[in-house]
Amino acid sequence: MFMNTQFCTGFILSFFLSFFVQNSWSQKQKNHDSHDHAGSKELLIENKGQWPEGILFQSKIDGGKIWVQQNKFIYHLQDFSAMHEAHSNPLLITAEDAIARQEVVHLNFIGSREVSQIVKSEQSKHYYNFLKGNDPSRWASKVHVYKEATLIDFYEGIDLHIQNNGNQFKYEFIVAPNTAISQLKLEYVGQKSMVVSSNGDLEITTELGVIYEEKPYAYQVINGHKIEIPCAFKILDGITSFEMGDYDPNFELVIDPVLIFATYNGANADNFGMTATYGYDGTAYSGGTVYGNDYPMPDNGAYDVNSNFTVPNGPMGITDVFISKFDEDGAQMIWSTFLGGGNNNTGTETAHSMICDDANNLYLFGSTSSPDFPVSPDAFNDTHNGGDLGYNFGSTGVNHSAFGIDLFVSKLSADGTSLLGSTYVGGSGNDGVNYNAANFGAFTELTSNYGDNFRGEIMLDGANNVIVASCTHSNDFPVVNAIQNSNGGNQDGTVFKLSADFSQLLFSTYYGGSENDACYSVKVDESDNLIFAGGTKSSNLPGMGAGFQNNYGGGETDGFVVKTPPSGTSITNASYIGMSQYDQVFFVEIDRVNSIFLLGQSVGGTFPVNNAAFSNGASSNFIMKLDSNLTTNIASTRFGNGNPNIHISPTAFLVDNCGNIYVSGWGADLLQSTPLTGMPVTADAFQSDPPNGFDFYLMVMFADFSDILYGSYLGGTVAREHVDGGTSRFDKNGIVYQSVCGGCGGNSDFPTTPGAWSATNNSTNCNNLIFKFDSGILPVADFIVDQTIGCNDFTVSFENISSDSDTYLWDFGDGDLDSTTFNPVITYTEPGLYQVNLFVTDSVCQLTDTAEITVLVIDSVILDVQNQISVCDNVPFDLMANTFGTAGQFIWSQSADFSNPLNSPSDSVVTVTEDGTYYIMADNGFCSAEDSVQVLFNAAPEAQFNIPDSVGCAPLNVSFLNESIQTDYFLWNFGNGIVDSVTFDPETQYTEPGIYTVSLYIYDSLCPASDTSYATITVLPDLTVSGLDSVSLCTGNVTLTANSNGTASTYQWSSSFDFSDVLNPTGDSSIIVSTSGTYYVQLGNSECTLIDSVFVEFINPEIALFADDSICLYDLSEVAVENLTPNISLTYNWQPDSIIVANNQNMVQVLPTGPQYVYVSAFSDEDNCFVEDSIFINVTDIDSTLVIASASEYAVPEGATVTLFGSPSGLPFYQWSPSDGLSAPTNQQTDAVIEEDIIYTLSVSDGICSRDDTVEIKVYEIICEDPFVFVPNAFSPNGDNYNDVLYVRGLYIEKVIFRIFNRWGEMVFESNDVSIGWDGMFRNQLLQPDVYDFYLDVTCVGGLKSIVKGNVTLMR
Repeated sequence: MFMNTQFCTGFILSFFLSFFVQNSWSQKQKNHDSHDHAGSKELLIENKGQWPEGILFQSKIDGGKIWVQQNKFIYHLQDFSAMHEAHSNPLLITAEDAIARQEVVHLNFIGSREVSQIVKSEQSKHYYNFLKGNDPSRWASKVHVYKEATLIDFYEGIDLHIQNNGNQFKYEFIVAPNTAISQLKLEYVGQKSMVVSSNGDLEITTELGVIYEEKPYAYQVINGHKIEIPCAFKILDGITSFEMGDYDPNFELVIDPVLIFATYNGANADNFGMTATYGYDGTAYSGGTVYGNDYPMPDNGAYDVNSNFTVPNGPMGITDVFISKFDEDGAQMIWSTFLGGGNNNTGTETAHSMICDDANNLYLFGSTSSPDFPVSPDAFNDTHNGGDLGYNFGSTGVNHSAFGIDLFVSKLSADGTSLLGSTYVGGSGNDGVNYNAANFGAFTELTSNYGDNFRGEIMLDGANNVIVASCTHSNDFPVVNAIQNSNGGNQDGTVFKLSADFSQLLFSTYYGGSENDACYSVKVDESDNLIFAGGTKSSNLPGMGAGFQNNYGGGETDGFVVKTPPSGTSITNASYIGMSQYDQVFFVEIDRVNSIFLLGQSVGGTFPVNNAAFSNGASSNFIMKLDSNLTTNIASTRFGNGNPNIHISPTAFLVDNCGNIYVSGWGADLLQSTPLTGMPVTADAFQSDPPNGFDFYLMVMFADFSDILYGSYLGGTVAREHVDGGTSRFDKNGIVYQSVCGGCGGNSDFPTTPGAWSATNNSTNCNNLIFKFDSGILPVADFIVDQTIGCNDFTVSFENISSDSDTYLWDFGDGDLDSTTFNPVITYTEPGLYQVNLFVTDSVCQLTDTAEITVLVIDSVILDVQNQISVCDNVPFDLMANTFGTAGQFIWSQSADFSNPLNSPSDSVVTVTEDGTYYIMADNGFCSAEDSVQVLFNAAPEAQFNIPDSVGCAPLNVSFLNESIQTDYFLWNFGNGIVDSVTFDPETQYTEPGIYTVSLYIYDSLCPASDTSYATITVLPDLTVSGLDSVSLCTGNVTLTANSNGTASTYQWSSSFDFSDVLNPTGDSSIIVSTSGTYYVQLGNSECTLIDSVFVEFINPEIALFADDSICLYDLSEVAVENLTPNISLTYNWQPDSIIVANNQNMVQVLPTGPQYVYVSAFSDEDNCFVEDSIFINVTDIDSTLVIASASEYAVPEGATVTLFGSPSGLPFYQWSPSDGLSAPTNQQTDAVIEEDIIYTLSVSDGICSRDDTVEIKVYEIICEDPFVFVPNAFSPNGDNYNDVLYVRGLYIEKVIFRIFNRWGEMVFESNDVSIGWDGMFRNQLLQPDVYDFYLDVTCVGGLKSIVKGNVTLMR
């Protein structure tokens, strides 16, 4: 409703107009009540010569335009649904059928004047340049947009005010006082019919639809109040006028019609959305193709604001790339630029993918058929490389026929002003565009989705080197450090890395087999390894063999994924991804532990569901999680509406820091006739149902594949939203930045946000839309307050507007925290600067976001003045306002409303000369305080004071309020020996009972005069009570007595602290009780009361026994008793006497001869208490004579192993010590390596008793030579069994070589076994007696060696 505040009164008559175009994409709807839509930034476009003379403004509306002219409006109604159908259904609609329908309705204001004065307001920051045609006189620059304008004296005494509020074109008549409204006559021309409906609306029927102008609304503003005036349409002889009710002609009258459309504001030239990305500051970048130069350029300093086009709409298929940057809430387009070459008829560019670096510089890649595409001075390739001609991608509005296709890679500065880098990349074939040359234009295999021709992705590594994944038809595509040096088939995928300065290729490679292949997505992990993915028709891709799937799955296509090191020179691993029909991988993502995620399509609904609780039947969309080596399927699932055929085309993919998985896509595909329905949505969906079945779909899935966190549709009710190829992106917070080709057919039905930069599609066909959508998975902290600056005590109300389903923690900056109150209210009592933080933590990732504001609390004004001042003369008197420094401005006045101030604002003192009440206001800029003082001249001094409480019990504190009049000296005498001439309002304490007389003496030295006042204080004895100690006993009754020592006269006993029951109705000081509890007594006298209490406990005594309850025979055990009811004093009797050797009541020592009980009786004669208990003492024994430690040997050489034996057997515990060198020191038998003389101790135990024994092992020295190793010097092999065999002798021999030689040196015997000696035989004959030589090589224990040579005599 229009409100013109410049008028003190007004009269408004309001009409609401709605227009509906009926076609295949819309349904006739009528809503006369709801006009709350997003605002537009492009409202009333002024005419600066770009349009014919007489036109004042153009306003864009949904379904056409309104032309504001002298004396008339023209409603230019347009229906582009056929053209939209041609773009949306390229296989069904021919170009000949794509015809726009138009209709014109004139609204003539009969009798209106030609306007010479126009007042415009709310000018836009951006402007348009109209450089159309070759006639400079029709050119116009810096054409601004306005929200509203007023045509002065449109009729005599009547102004016409027009405005566009974003969805409403509105005009209103402002009628001056005493002006005839009969001048207002409206004539509609060009409609089929016009009637006033039963509800008072004006219905204007046209060939394209119906314009509804709602019942007029009129009002006047009189004395600040709006008064509605009855008003209605009246049609007579084709002329429309207004039939008015009674109104005051002396006040202004406003008649206010409103024309309502769901308006947006976008480029006037046709343009398609292809790609989007995010800035690290929350800004959004959108890119696509534009078919003319009529595109908003808010920053005239942007790189290219003029384009290569000279017309607003060129031929279909010839495009430039546009790039637009928006602020974080989409309210402002910061800058836009064209990027491309060519002219109106040749040279075409498309934008495929964009990304920002940390400084928000923008990188993008796409395809170009312009030989003059802008390149940077040190570009890797500054010349277009040519390509194959005749490729017209007509269904997507891209015509590359006239020149071959190259890739381009470009970099724009964050402010859009500079092209920081740009280069061609390509060979002599076509590059960067995905198609099947043998079946061009068919939507099958690698181009099964609309827009698949322009897929691909740009990425940056840690050094801002540029990585691109795309495809090529060239056989000479530049390769560097390639993993595949040549084209394997018709179309191969390609991945290349361009240096950060765009001057060289760091690596570049083909990737493909013998059929068609395409790379769609590439990412860089934390080690700068590359992972890229795509689709293939080839069954012989390189690098397969060690990955998850080594063989082609069959069918039309398979997906694939490949990992390479940062250099790109080799394949770390690779895997097919596919089943038996059609599969492609469109996106790859990497989580923080380098797991690899894939998003793609798999027709047939058989893609494996693995480790995933969430899946949607036989759906054709899949998400897969592989390990970092591409060998293991960690998890995978299918999602969608259960249809095994293609139903959404993926456009963006993310795995966030928590592992949650985000998907953006659109469907149904424009190639399909079945609208998209049945997708999984959540309760908090933005749109739970598909608006028309050709919409976007957004989904977030839990990291563990267990369910979805979010699912929603997003779209309009008429147009078929889609993407003409290219990628969009999620940021790491899960916010998608999605580029859309929307509103095709001139529609503007996509939901936009309030204040959005462009709420309308201003072209005749399609507009690029960009939406930034937060699914709310990650926490967002935000809150507002009702006030941030004030004086203490300062109360602030906090409203939490953070994201839902999270935990909240408030820190108010004053030391207080609050995690339970959603919208707290806090009072700050102390001045200071408080930093208030709200911490919001989500329940999924345990991530925290913080919002902060500052609260400033200022000292309140402290104002101190006397209530009454009396002076004994009539000399002028100074009144002073004391604020203790808390105020700086003062107003003294004799009026309560502080009119007619008596002082200057900075002066706190005012001089007064007459009786009266004087008012004071003190202010510090934020707070104020008010008070007053009564002044009386010629008044004698009068002593008076007030005592709030003059009677009480000792000790009694008494306060005195000095209310004396006219004094400059005083003296208090409190009657207790204390006087005070310093404290004006003193306080004193009376500690002793008695009656005290208090006096106040005052003296005024100016008068001079004095006065004295008196009062009496009565102090009574204080109440005391004794004998109320806590009581504990076992049985019986107890008498409780409150002994006040004569200080009390009344007693009341109760079992409740509030004395709700009375236990002594006769008022006795004693009561008898028999149950446990707290008993309260209130004592009193005439002035004082005292409350005390006593706790009574009737208990069953309890004791506990403690002892060394497992001992060996002949050992002592101490048994102790603990009184668990210490309020009862107990005496103890122990049994049996025969084993007690010491007794000190609470503890005894016993010497049992076997297992047995020890008993104790506890009693208290005074409290009639008795209790018994016992404890069992277990006594065991091991016969020490049976405990024996022994060894297999007791004397051994050093290093020998002996076996230690323990007895007796059957005990649970054995321990040999020392344990070093023992194989099993806790076993009954163990081996020991003996290095020196040693004594081993064996300890055995049955768990209670232990016994020991020892064994000693001696070590002797080993000598490996004579006389310890020797050969006898003679032997007699005569068969008498005595000395018949010659042996080597020795104790420690381990190895031996023993040889015997005859006198001729012939060896007659040899032995390697010390147990085998020579029996005198040689060759089975006994040798003759003689002297023989021997050779002995011996090795003893410990490795000692010795060689001995000598002779031996063989005797008979």
